[in-house]
Amino acid sequence: MKRVLLVVVGALIVLLSIEGAVSLLGRQAWLGPVRAPMRWSGPSDAVRRQAAADHPGLYQVHSDPRIGYVLKANTTLSIYDSLVHTDGHGMRRRPGPPVPAGSDPWRIVVLGDSVAFGYGIEGDETLAHRLEQTLTDVRGPDARPVICHTVAVPSWNHLAATTFLIKELDRLDPHIVLDFPVHNDVADLSGISAAGGLADLPDINAARPTLTASMSRLVGLAEAARSFAEAEDHTLTSAGMGPISLTAKLSPESERRYAENVDSVARLHRALLARGARLALLHRGPGEYGWHLRAGLVEAGEAVPVIPLLETSLASFTLGFDPHANATTLDVYATWCAAWLLEQGWLERGADGPLPAVPEEYRVRRKPVLDDAAVIRRSRSARAFARSMLQPVIDLRGGRGVRQVYGGLNLNGTVKTEMLAVLPRQGTVLDLHLAPLEDQPGLHPLGIRVEVDGLLLQRIELDDDAPERHVRLPLPAPGPDERDTLELRLVAEDWAVVRYLGGPLLSSFRPLRLAVSSP
Repeated sequence: MKRVLLVVVGALIVLLSIEGAVSLLGRQAWLGPVRAPMRWSGPSDAVRRQAAADHPGLYQVHSDPRIGYVLKANTTLSIYDSLVHTDGHGMRRRPGPPVPAGSDPWRIVVLGDSVAFGYGIEGDETLAHRLEQTLTDVRGPDARPVICHTVAVPSWNHLAATTFLIKELDRLDPHIVLDFPVHNDVADLSGISAAGGLADLPDINAARPTLTASMSRLVGLAEAARSFAEAEDHTLTSAGMGPISLTAKLSPESERRYAENVDSVARLHRALLARGARLALLHRGPGEYGWHLRAGLVEAGEAVPVIPLLETSLASFTLGFDPHANATTLDVYATWCAAWLLEQGWLERGADGPLPAVPEEYRVRRKPVLDDAAVIRRSRSARAFARSMLQPVIDLRGGRGVRQVYGGLNLNGTVKTEMLAVLPRQGTVLDLHLAPLEDQPGLHPLGIRVEVDGLLLQRIELDDDAPERHVRLPLPAPGPDERDTLELRLVAEDWAVVRYLGGPLLSSFRPLRLAVSSP
């Protein structure tokens, strides 16, 4: 019953968020009247840290802003109907038995975010614990013991995970680290509210903190677009929403994020090698993220071995009410990881007992083992496919191209202070339809800088005496080495704080339609 209740509550929260975005897509203003812009800086970091520590939320602020947050320490937390027992460092506590003194065990760390963490499952069902159990069973009681620790927090990105582990290397002293990167590693790190929950706050580690590029935000906008399309009785396909800008590697912003992800893995790899320890990546599909990350490591000359997991998935491999892996799937991952570690000789085989059988539905969906050249080809193929889906129009009233927005959009479709999007370089004119905020007379006239590929194209103004402004701006002639995409940035010179779903929301204007075309 508790799981059902939590799922219903979660669905209501999602629907409320989507409702705000659908109101935008339906050309209706969701924002209530606000008499004048409010200036709001939010609680101080010290206040948020203390409040989070005193609140029964999942998270507490970490002192290192690169790490951002960990779980509440030395307590028991609940996710759906699973219990999470934490240690003094805000990590999931290892559920296995104590290791006998003087036994000198092999120490393995499973690193990552919610997938490595085991979101929605019990501690003895996590990948780390099942790997420890599998290796112990296969190698027998007389082999050198193995202990596996989970170093993972839901919604961490690559910088948070690798920074935490590097800072804790002396304490954990791992012999082997299994890094489980996933696509939201290239997104910005979430903030933590005073209540100890994830919050839409700027990531000070990001190159453009005010963009707050979030994978969940893109998912929310995409779901809103689909809902609106259904309500309007027209079809909006996945392809019609365009490729996901963050992971498609179509423009410098995405390339920069991948380069930072590669640097994080390389930094961890070097730190482990200096201690005589080893690193392997776990590669799970579907999607382009893993291929682009692996290709980046190959191109950087960083020889990190890879353990292939699933290429494709089924709903039955997940929790069902949530897309995270269920206990059976993590059991399969543990079997594959154990087999790989033994085959590579990273651990001695001991009794060399039989590994658990992997169900056929998993075996046929496992990723292939590819050499470096094939990984580069897969990455290039994924990029070409994403480019073929790139839409020349981002229509936030109908949903076309909505996934091509990197960040800066609120769920109600207004821009915080700036937004960034990717468009194909096809045409000579930039076509913009922008709208001012309603009931914000103190905000107007509002200057907006229109930038293409980092260069100022023009400054335009919005006024509240017109419901919409349409401008057509000539694009610069492409150079001989010009790429086939462009990055469009819209930067507001002022903003207001308005109320939305009961809380304050930084907001400046509404981007209704952004397009490239020819006269």
